[in-house]
Amino acid sequence: METLPLENAFSQICNEKAEYKEFYHIYFATKSILQKHYYPFIKDANPYYTDHGIGHINRILNRLYSLLKDHLLIKEETTPYPSASIMRDDRASKMLNVYELYLLMCSVLWHDIGNLYKRSHHEKNINRYFEKAKNFLHDENSSEWIEKIAEAHSGSNTIETIIDVESKYEKGIPYYPRFLAALLRFSDELDEDKERIGEKLYKELPLGKKAYWFFCKCNDSIHLEEEGDFKIIKVVFESKMLKHELFQKLGKESSTGSVEEVVGIEEYSRRINKINDERKYCSLYLNKFHYFKVPVKIELRLSIYDVDNKTCLDHITFVYDDTNGYNEFFKINNNILEKYRGQDAI
Repeated sequence: METLPLENAFSQICNEKAEYKEFYHIYFATKSILQKHYYPFIKDANPYYTDHGIGHINRILNRLYSLLKDHLLIKEETTPYPSASIMRDDRASKMLNVYELYLLMCSVLWHDIGNLYKRSHHEKNINRYFEKAKNFLHDENSSEWIEKIAEAHSGSNTIETIIDVESKYEKGIPYYPRFLAALLRFSDELDEDKERIGEKLYKELPLGKKAYWFFCKCNDSIHLEEEGDFKIIKVVFESKMLKHELFQKLGKESSTGSVEEVVGIEEYSRRINKINDERKYCSLYLNKFHYFKVPVKIELRLSIYDVDNKTCLDHITFVYDDTNGYNEFFKINNNILEKYRGQDAI
C-alpha cells in the first residue's frame, strides 16, 4: 500500500517509542481492511453519489497534511528534528503528538462508513460497523474518541453536541477532541474538486445527481495558499464554467428523494457559501490554539469559457469571508453574469 505524506509523518513518530508501534499497526491494518472489504461497496448503497471511497479518504489525509505539516514531529533536512517523545503539554506548543495523530487518522478512516446504510444520517450509522471492530482494535478510550470525532464530521453543531470536553489526558498525553473533530470536518469539506467524480460519466447521470457533480466538475483545484507579509492562510477555488452552464437548470435530489431544479451559478455559489460557513464554524475550535493558522477566507477564481472550451471570455475573483457570502457575490458580479443569461449551448 502506497503511503501518503501524513502517513509517513505518523510512521516516523511511531518509530520513536516501541509502545507507539501498536498505533502504527492498528491504523494501517484498519485502512487495508476497510479499503478492500468495505469502501468499494459504498457506491452500491448510494449510486451516482460523489466518491466516498478510498480516493476520498486519501484526499482528506493529504489536505490534513497541508494544514498540519508545520505542526508534525518529523525529520526534515531544513529544520531541527524534535523528539516525538516530547509531548505537547499546553496549547502554546506547536506540535501534535502521536496519540492525537492516531485518533485523527483513524477517525478519517471511519467517518463515512455509515454510508453503507444509505446517505441519510450516515454519520450516526458509523457505529453499526465500528461496533464490530472497536473492541478488537482499540482500547475503550481510543474507540470512544475515534467514534465521536468521526460522527461529528457532519450535522449542525455536532462538535460541541457530541464532544462534551475540550481537552483530555491519556497516560499523561494531552489531546483535544474538539480540535481534532474540526480538523476532520473542515478537511472533509474541501474534497469537492473534479477528482471526486468521473467527468466522463457526467452526461449520463440521473437527473437528481447533476447539481452535486456539477459543483465538483467546475473545480479544477481547491488548495491552501499563504497571502501577505503575515502569511495568512486562504482556501483557493480555481474553477471553470462554460458560458451556457452559468444559468443552466440542474436537477438536485433531496434527502426525501424529490428532485428540484436549481440554476448552475446559483447552486455553485450556494455550495461555496456552505463551505465558508463550515470554515467559520470549525474556526471556533481551531482558533483556540493560537499557533494554528486557520484559513480566514475562501477566494474563488472563476474563469468563464466559450462553448469551444478553449476561449476564455471573463474572469471573476471573489472572496467569501466572515462578511461576504452568497448575496454579495451576485451584487458585485451581476454585470458580468447577466451577459450570459439566456445563452444556450451550440
